[in-house]
Amino acid sequence: MSKCTVSVGENRLEIEFSLWSGWERLRWNGATVSEKRSVCYVTPHSFKCDEPGGPALYEVNCLTGWLGGLAGYIVRRNGLIIAHKP
Repeated sequence: MSKCTVSVGENRLEIEFSLWSGWERLRWNGATVSEKRSVCYVTPHSFKCDEPGGPALYEVNCLTGWLGGLAGYIVRRNGLIIAHKP
């Protein structure tokens, strides 16, 4: 599985992708928060978590390259882009 790690403040978001099976898994501080199998170019994931300022909604788009590998991602927190890899 390929893996990208995104730091969000003191938290860690891990995006894992398997080229062979198409499984995508998101882990927030080590806990699985979303898991999907995809054959699409863009796969949306979302999850909620409690933060010191209140609950937050995270939306992650996993971008698949033309050979099927993880090409990039877009991470949004409460609708605002906080990290991306083109």
